[in-house]
Amino acid sequence: MSASLRSSLSGKNPETLSTSPSHESDEKGKDRSLLVMKEGRPYLNGMNTPSIYPLPVDLTETNRHIMLAYLTLAVYETPLLSPELLQNPPRRVLEVGCDSGFWSAVCHQYFQSKGYLVSFIGIDMKPPAGINECYESMGMDWEYIQYDLREPEWPIEDGSIDLVMARNLAMVFNGSGFSQASSEYVRVLRPGGTLEVWEHDFAIRSLKPQIQAEDNEELAHLGVYPVGKTNSLGPALNPYVVEYNAWISSALGDLGLTPMPSAFNVSLLAGCLVEGADALEGMISKRLAVPLMALRWESVNGHRRVLTNAQAAIRQSALDSFIGMVEAFEPLLRKSNRKNDDEWQEWLERAKKSWMLGTGLSLGECLEFGALSLRKKKD
Repeated sequence: MSASLRSSLSGKNPETLSTSPSHESDEKGKDRSLLVMKEGRPYLNGMNTPSIYPLPVDLTETNRHIMLAYLTLAVYETPLLSPELLQNPPRRVLEVGCDSGFWSAVCHQYFQSKGYLVSFIGIDMKPPAGINECYESMGMDWEYIQYDLREPEWPIEDGSIDLVMARNLAMVFNGSGFSQASSEYVRVLRPGGTLEVWEHDFAIRSLKPQIQAEDNEELAHLGVYPVGKTNSLGPALNPYVVEYNAWISSALGDLGLTPMPSAFNVSLLAGCLVEGADALEGMISKRLAVPLMALRWESVNGHRRVLTNAQAAIRQSALDSFIGMVEAFEPLLRKSNRKNDDEWQEWLERAKKSWMLGTGLSLGECLEFGALSLRKKKD
């Protein structure tokens, strides 16, 4: 990712990121009415109802998602899971819930470096204000559609898309909403087109030492671990993570959302439990666990493992992403734990001290990611 693009993305005012600059004053007022301030950050108005996105919609959250995108690029070492698409690029791509369109920009640069021009469409509830000019300067064919994704009949023609990319949408769709979205994914895909779903989990589990005995040669240089069918993960051990897990699981459950979407989405699509799933085939899935710091039981050839700079950077990014996620979920967590301002700040400071200093997360706590790729059956 170019430095110019990153600076353009990070230099925007949070208020302009939440409303479209091209709207007239009455439209701006309408957009602002969609937002409500909670604990000093803007959220979509009505976040206590089951259908409202529970994370903030500000620059800090946009940057957190950008950092998550960097992290997934680092651990998957590719912007796409499908090896076929890397060799035969799609012509028209839809990024669902695009926010700033960062992933589309990454893919544009990837394909452009190989001599391909790919058209990108982003669809989301709020426009990435001020970004279009940046993307135009990159020579990127980019179109933005503002639309509530929870509503049916997205304004995209049937069979017009080669690749649908749905990243980090677990907080947008509950069970029935995911089924409706899956139906839209299939509708807009051309026969033979690809759907990719990428998620990270919100609850934290702990890696068990026996995972070192599994075949991990492909990922060893990254310092991350595969999440397979073996019982290689268990409950978190850090007491503050245990509390966080209980609160977020309860709060998301009240909203009809899952705290572990990386496995949940695979089971829904593989089991044809959502609309349109029976029109998909050729599933590829890859789940990874990124430890949040150096683990005390890790060893190489009988000696305690010393992380490389790259491995340490990946784990630090995972830890930063986790802490940012906890802070973003503050209103939801406090609704669950009923802490007042002082109690919450005291808990958060103690938790961050435990997580960031010493060896508080050295027993195996990790951030889990899942990527899934399927093809639409040909007629």
